[in-house]
Amino acid sequence: MTQDCGHQKAKDIIIARPRPSYTKLKTKVKIKIKSRSKLRLSYQLQSLDEDQDQAKMKTEIELSTPRLSPLVTKLEEVQVPFFLQMDQALLPKAIHTPTNLPSTTVTNSSNTSSAASPSTLALLIRLVAFLSLAVVSMWANYEASKGFEITILSADTHTATGRRFNLMFVSNGRAARLILSSSDFIERMLYPSELYPRKPVRRITLQLAVQNFAESVSVRPGRLPGDFVILVSPSVMAETNVHISVASAVQRGMAQVWLWNGQGGAPRSLLDSMAEYLTMPARPRHHSKHKDFSITTNTSCWDDRSDIDVARFLQYCEERRHGFVARLNRAMQGQWDENMVDYALGSPSRELCLAYLLLLRHEGDPSGPASVFDLKQAM
Repeated sequence: MTQDCGHQKAKDIIIARPRPSYTKLKTKVKIKIKSRSKLRLSYQLQSLDEDQDQAKMKTEIELSTPRLSPLVTKLEEVQVPFFLQMDQALLPKAIHTPTNLPSTTVTNSSNTSSAASPSTLALLIRLVAFLSLAVVSMWANYEASKGFEITILSADTHTATGRRFNLMFVSNGRAARLILSSSDFIERMLYPSELYPRKPVRRITLQLAVQNFAESVSVRPGRLPGDFVILVSPSVMAETNVHISVASAVQRGMAQVWLWNGQGGAPRSLLDSMAEYLTMPARPRHHSKHKDFSITTNTSCWDDRSDIDVARFLQYCEERRHGFVARLNRAMQGQWDENMVDYALGSPSRELCLAYLLLLRHEGDPSGPASVFDLKQAM
């Protein structure tokens, strides 16, 4: 080293670095879900080399994300263990400069001190910790996006209908795809944003019923809160287009799953009509010619009408008051009130009812398809 004007001037030093060896690291990551929107991650990294001191680091971080809402149905603390272990020799050890070589120092005009560089191993540990957090966060978001578990039960193989159902929908995973595509469509219709609280759904079980019943599908609660069982009537398998018929039945079942029911007080006819409205895009459109009928101020769009007729009126309301069905479903999370329909519309429903009936009388069905539901993607 030589000095010039009070400053040190370093000579060029060429160091032949040996090929680096490697450090084995063991990583443990734990996920702890604190609430519907908070996720705590704790991880510990440990060096496993015997020829050097074992380095340990344990860190906790708490994240807030709204995507955990469909995954966590209770506010109680839930712990989900997730372990990531790196036993392989992946990371290079820190390489120490030979002690017999001169050291290079840097000085400034005010103070002269030696700058101690941080341990390479510590930097690598922090890098692995950051990557681990990224992986765990992606995993948590993926789990949250799934929202619920799906169970498909095989039908009775002693019947031709059961064997056909197993072949066409169970063995190839088509039934599960129908549930996912139907759920995605209905969730976008009923829960367009975080302002619409989602109904807790934990598990969906789909199976072919043993006996026929009046409707194409029936939904009953499972053993635990958030569990639902969708029973498809065997008569659906006798339809001309089985794929369309089963897809329509599954979508109607998922509509019943996701609809709030006014804490059990909402009229069954209204819930069935809303489920029918959400199912209309899943089956072919049939235009019907309506007969002439008298319209008075007492004529109702709800009473003494089929689910399809009421569903078309709901569609008419949706087209003129965008978001009506989602707002009505959100209102039915609480105790049922007869004024909920008017509140969701923002005006008396009788006014729209009279306008709808007049249009229906002169032009036929005024409503087009509610949306596009691509069955090919689900099949």
